[in-house]
Amino acid sequence: MKKNIKNAVCTIASKNYLHYARTLRDSFLKYNPDIDFFILFVDEINDDFDIKKESCEIIQACDLGIENFNQIAFKYNIVEFNTSIKPYFLRYLQTDRGYKNVMYLDPDIEVFQSLDFIFNLLDKHSMVVTPHITKPIEDNLKPKENDFLRSGVFNLGFIAVGNSKESIEFLTWWKLRLLKFSYNEPRNGLFTDQKWTNFIPCLFDNYYILKDEGCNVAYWNFHQRILSQKDGKYFINDTPLKFFHFSGLNVKHDTEISKYQNRYDLKNRKDLYGIFTDYRKKLINNGYEDAQKFSYTYGVYTNGVKVSNLARKLFASNLEMFENENPFDYNSNFYKWAMKKNLIDNSEKLQTFTTMNYNAQDRRLKVIHFILKLTLKIVGVHKYEALMKYFSYISILRNQKEVFK
Repeated sequence: MKKNIKNAVCTIASKNYLHYARTLRDSFLKYNPDIDFFILFVDEINDDFDIKKESCEIIQACDLGIENFNQIAFKYNIVEFNTSIKPYFLRYLQTDRGYKNVMYLDPDIEVFQSLDFIFNLLDKHSMVVTPHITKPIEDNLKPKENDFLRSGVFNLGFIAVGNSKESIEFLTWWKLRLLKFSYNEPRNGLFTDQKWTNFIPCLFDNYYILKDEGCNVAYWNFHQRILSQKDGKYFINDTPLKFFHFSGLNVKHDTEISKYQNRYDLKNRKDLYGIFTDYRKKLINNGYEDAQKFSYTYGVYTNGVKVSNLARKLFASNLEMFENENPFDYNSNFYKWAMKKNLIDNSEKLQTFTTMNYNAQDRRLKVIHFILKLTLKIVGVHKYEALMKYFSYISILRNQKEVFK
């Protein structure tokens, strides 16, 4: 079949998500064999896998020519970094590889039919995005509507852009913002690449909001979308399923839908059981077990010591002190500074506590609550409120610059 030289599709992944990227690639090329598929690899290619055996082109992030690459790779964690270079990669495929229209799909997506109709939308529109929800959420389970106020109106697991003047302006604007501010800091109004696209309807005109119920189906819109199967094909409500987003999946938890929600599982959403079971099998066949052994290239210093998130954020807030340095180098001035500030720690990462998994009966929390009540009694209500505001401010790690002067 003759290749479509006008359109391309891409995803972005590090080694820990390579099995997802392979599964996406296989499903996309099954229904779209005439469109080139690319993986941007945000990691180092080594003996962990053989790039020659991959059935699509893999491009390394370090080969894109991004200025101050090591500093950007260091200041961001793995998710922030993967998302920060999304517009850079989309524009690269247009300028350096000659594609007019480029679509991005998150690696944890599976495609179920041709996506030519999306490329056709780019004949009239500069960009195409999908909203998280198109109908209200009425219960108090997660995610709630206010969660999307924090994370963004649109889900950036998908975006398609053309090569018009306006789309170039959008990618240029978005790229500059993300190279500086792709942090996951909801309290600071930031959520990686995604929150920035709230501005699309305000700053740009020729966009298209795709509300097709068969597109970007995921845990955040399950309250309005029911899966069914007819003649071996999936449907969402009465609409053919185009692509399904398995965000937050745990491969080993066979009844869990997503770690980011508590509304459904595969016991109370039996319509989803088959598609999740099949997807888990595909991930395992595409290298899930190997991925558990891989280490992230940009997760350690050159001496093998792990980079802490606090070290990343304090580097970001002190960039002027370490200009033109490679912060990963354990002989660098930053590493020496971090040693003095007790930011170097090679111990195992502690469990992450969220509103989804914290235990109100935890004795450690009870101690903290006692200390807070004692503080209120000592300083009074007004100073206590001021103290809480300050704690909220410095809970954003980049804001602890003054603490570690």
